[in-house]
Amino acid sequence: MLNMTTRDIVLSVTDILADLKWDTLQHRRNVPRVSMFYKIKNHLVDIHLTHLHRPTRNLTRSQNDNLNNNYSQGHDQQFIQLHAKKSTYLQSFYPVTIVLWNKLPQAVASQPTFERFQAAVGGPGSF
Repeated sequence: MLNMTTRDIVLSVTDILADLKWDTLQHRRNVPRVSMFYKIKNHLVDIHLTHLHRPTRNLTRSQNDNLNNNYSQGHDQQFIQLHAKKSTYLQSFYPVTIVLWNKLPQAVASQPTFERFQAAVGGPGSF
């Protein structure tokens, strides 16, 4: 007969998730965000990005430093991060998703089809 105490039975949620091979909650939240952004960027849905700016070679020094410091994993399809004074807007779709989008590796962000993007973004290490 096993003589186990409560201390022996305690498991962490992280260990359980690892055993089940489930993605983290944060990853499960990020995938739909960047997936919708991919659709918007590639005109697969009728939402336009006319109010968002992609960086060009003529960035100011501070904008260039901001891109280099914050998006070290960067790719050639980055957008300039939106700034806001109100936390309500700062936590909305575009400001949060642009940060996620800019952190994607080049191999993920440059996928030619949505299906291939979905497969690439769902994998480990995409964020």
